[in-house]
Amino acid sequence: MTFRIYTGPIWDGSVQIAFLWPDKDGTSLVDLPPQYRGLSADDEPKEDVQIKEQLTFDKVLAGEIYNDQSTPLHTLFTFTSAIVRKDRELFLSLMEESIREIVAERYELVISQYGSSMQSYDLLNPSGWPDEPENGTTYQIYLCRKGSLLRAVTITMVYNNGKWYCRNFELNG
Repeated sequence: MTFRIYTGPIWDGSVQIAFLWPDKDGTSLVDLPPQYRGLSADDEPKEDVQIKEQLTFDKVLAGEIYNDQSTPLHTLFTFTSAIVRKDRELFLSLMEESIREIVAERYELVISQYGSSMQSYDLLNPSGWPDEPENGTTYQIYLCRKGSLLRAVTITMVYNNGKWYCRNFELNG
């Protein structure tokens, strides 16, 4: 078994565990993905698009105003901008219509839970959605804790009438 205990800026006691059973399936540490062997996101080479998108994400986290729903990633930047600036109207407009009322009722809780911790995450998959999505198409964006490659947050976006909306925001363990 391998264990990774996160002790970064928002330490919450979470532990990532990977099981190895050499006698049963012949696996060893070499068979583990790099992130489970202790490699951080800084150890992995990044493509230019990843660097550019991470810089944009960092600017939005620092308070830059962003408002674009043309791709799932741009919607994430807008979602983050709304959280950081506590822009309730923009935040609610980004929610899929079917959950907007529920989110409105819990707005203060959502902002207090996620607002202060957004700075502790990096983008994990900044591309890959369809160029011409149909209504109802979903795409999941993953965030990892800074310095990690393990998925920590899953944000599900859904496409509807020319724009991407947030359907779900889930912490992954």
